[in-house]
Amino acid sequence: MRFHVGEKVVVKSFPNRPAHWNGMGEMDKYMGRMVTIQWDNGSDTLPLSIKEDSCDNGGCGWHWEDGDFWPIPRIGDDVTPRSWQEMEQQYGLQEGHRL
Repeated sequence: MRFHVGEKVVVKSFPNRPAHWNGMGEMDKYMGRMVTIQWDNGSDTLPLSIKEDSCDNGGCGWHWEDGDFWPIPRIGDDVTPRSWQEMEQQYGLQEGHRL
């Protein structure tokens, strides 16, 4: 899936930081947060950026990949509700991270 500029997405919460993330944990603060795609040149191979992490907002301008985000459903989208236990089992929990 390719996200588009201006689209709201949620940064996934990972039990272990992905290898392409900053090794010092400086990107971890975005886990579980809703953010806005700021830059996407339309290429499936180049990274994305998010508005909340732009250098203009005092962030570092990290590069993100499609797999770092969950899409936010829109009216009319088909969704399948899941139990909290099922989601916790698949993704784990992290203290202090919430939507």
